[in-house]
Amino acid sequence: MFSHFAIVPALPRRLCALSTILLFALASGVLFARTPKEKPTKHAAQAAGIAEFTSRVNAALSEAQAQKAFWGILIADRDTGKTLYELNADRFFAPASNAKLFVTSLALSTLGPDYRYRTTLESKATLST
Repeated sequence: MFSHFAIVPALPRRLCALSTILLFALASGVLFARTPKEKPTKHAAQAAGIAEFTSRVNAALSEAQAQKAFWGILIADRDTGKTLYELNADRFFAPASNAKLFVTSLALSTLGPDYRYRTTLESKATLST
Protein backbone atom coordinates (compact mmCIF):
# COMPACT_ATOMS: atom_id res chain seq x y z
CA MET A 1 0.00 0.00 0.00
CA PHE A 2 1.33 3.42 -0.90
CA SER A 3 1.61 6.27 1.54
CA HIS A 4 1.32 9.95 0.65
CA PHE A 5 4.78 10.35 2.18
CA ALA A 6 6.20 7.92 -0.35
CA ILE A 7 4.52 9.76 -3.25
CA VAL A 8 5.62 13.25 -2.20
CA PRO A 9 8.69 12.81 -0.01
CA ALA A 10 9.90 16.41 -0.30
CA LEU A 11 6.91 17.94 1.52
CA PRO A 12 7.10 18.39 5.30
CA ARG A 13 4.97 16.03 7.39
CA ARG A 14 2.51 18.73 8.55
CA LEU A 15 1.90 19.94 5.02
CA CYS A 16 1.35 16.36 3.87
CA ALA A 17 -1.11 15.73 6.70
CA LEU A 18 -2.96 18.96 5.93
CA SER A 19 -3.08 18.20 2.22
CA THR A 20 -4.38 14.68 2.98
CA ILE A 21 -7.21 16.12 5.10
CA LEU A 22 -8.00 18.69 2.42
CA LEU A 23 -7.97 16.04 -0.29
CA PHE A 24 -10.29 13.82 1.79
CA ALA A 25 -12.65 16.76 2.40
CA LEU A 26 -12.77 17.57 -1.30
CA ALA A 27 -13.30 13.95 -2.27
CA SER A 28 -16.12 13.50 0.21
CA GLY A 29 -17.84 16.67 -0.99
CA VAL A 30 -17.66 18.47 2.33
CA LEU A 31 -16.36 21.71 0.87
CA PHE A 32 -18.59 21.77 -2.21
CA ALA A 33 -21.74 20.31 -0.73
CA ARG A 34 -24.90 22.38 -0.88
CA THR A 35 -25.26 24.78 1.93
CA PRO A 36 -28.17 24.12 4.28
CA LYS A 37 -29.73 27.42 3.16
CA GLU A 38 -30.47 26.13 -0.37
CA LYS A 39 -32.71 23.25 0.65
CA PRO A 40 -34.91 25.12 3.14
CA THR A 41 -35.37 27.92 0.59
CA LYS A 42 -36.71 25.45 -1.97
CA HIS A 43 -38.81 23.75 0.70
CA ALA A 44 -40.09 27.09 1.99
CA ALA A 45 -41.07 28.15 -1.54
CA GLN A 46 -42.92 24.87 -2.08
CA ALA A 47 -44.66 25.20 1.29
CA ALA A 48 -45.69 28.77 0.44
CA GLY A 49 -47.07 27.62 -2.93
CA ILE A 50 -49.05 24.82 -1.28
CA ALA A 51 -50.39 27.25 1.34
CA GLU A 52 -51.49 29.69 -1.38
CA PHE A 53 -53.15 26.87 -3.36
CA THR A 54 -54.93 25.60 -0.24
CA SER A 55 -56.18 29.10 0.53
CA ARG A 56 -57.51 29.58 -3.01
CA VAL A 57 -59.23 26.19 -3.10
CA ASN A 58 -60.82 26.76 0.31
CA ALA A 59 -62.04 30.19 -0.81
CA ALA A 60 -63.53 28.76 -4.01
CA LEU A 61 -65.22 25.89 -2.18
CA SER A 62 -66.67 28.19 0.47
CA GLU A 63 -68.79 30.01 -2.14
CA ALA A 64 -72.52 29.26 -2.05
CA GLN A 65 -72.65 27.46 -5.42
CA ALA A 66 -69.70 25.21 -4.54
CA GLN A 67 -71.20 24.23 -1.20
CA LYS A 68 -74.10 22.54 -3.01
CA ALA A 69 -71.75 19.78 -4.17
CA PHE A 70 -69.58 17.24 -2.39
CA TRP A 71 -65.92 17.65 -3.37
CA GLY A 72 -63.06 15.19 -3.35
CA ILE A 73 -59.56 16.40 -4.15
CA LEU A 74 -56.19 14.68 -3.99
CA ILE A 75 -53.04 16.33 -5.31
CA ALA A 76 -49.73 14.49 -5.07
CA ASP A 77 -46.20 15.28 -6.16
CA ARG A 78 -45.56 13.49 -9.45
CA ASP A 79 -41.99 12.52 -8.59
CA THR A 80 -42.25 11.60 -4.92
CA GLY A 81 -45.90 10.63 -4.56
CA LYS A 82 -46.11 12.84 -1.46
CA THR A 83 -49.62 14.19 -0.87
CA LEU A 84 -49.60 17.98 -1.23
CA TYR A 85 -53.33 18.63 -0.75
CA GLU A 86 -56.34 16.49 0.01
CA LEU A 87 -60.00 16.99 0.76
CA ASN A 88 -62.28 13.97 1.23
CA ALA A 89 -59.63 11.93 -0.57
CA ASP A 90 -60.66 8.72 1.17
CA ARG A 91 -64.29 8.89 -0.01
CA PHE A 92 -65.77 7.23 -3.09
CA PHE A 93 -67.67 9.26 -5.69
CA ALA A 94 -69.90 8.39 -8.62
CA PRO A 95 -68.41 10.36 -11.53
CA ALA A 96 -70.86 12.60 -13.35
CA SER A 97 -69.88 11.02 -16.66
CA ASN A 98 -71.12 7.64 -15.36
CA ALA A 99 -74.47 9.15 -14.40
CA LYS A 100 -74.76 10.72 -17.87
CA LEU A 101 -74.39 7.27 -19.44
CA PHE A 102 -77.43 5.96 -17.57
CA VAL A 103 -79.55 9.05 -18.32
CA THR A 104 -78.59 8.93 -22.01
CA SER A 105 -79.38 5.21 -22.22
CA LEU A 106 -82.78 5.74 -20.61
CA ALA A 107 -83.58 8.67 -22.93
CA LEU A 108 -82.51 6.70 -26.00
CA SER A 109 -84.58 3.64 -25.08
CA THR A 110 -87.61 5.71 -24.07
CA LEU A 111 -87.63 8.40 -26.80
CA GLY A 112 -85.94 6.47 -29.61
CA PRO A 113 -82.97 7.39 -31.83
CA ASP A 114 -84.98 9.72 -34.11
CA TYR A 115 -86.31 11.97 -31.34
CA ARG A 116 -85.30 15.64 -31.65
CA TYR A 117 -85.63 18.31 -29.01
CA ARG A 118 -87.22 21.52 -30.20
CA THR A 119 -85.58 24.57 -28.69
CA THR A 120 -87.35 27.92 -28.89
CA LEU A 121 -86.22 31.38 -28.02
CA GLU A 122 -88.95 33.72 -26.84
CA SER A 123 -88.82 37.39 -25.97
CA LYS A 124 -91.28 40.24 -25.45
CA ALA A 125 -88.74 42.65 -26.87
CA THR A 126 -88.03 43.14 -30.54
CA LEU A 127 -84.75 41.62 -31.63
CA SER A 128 -82.46 43.83 -33.64
CA THR A 129 -79.54 42.82 -35.80
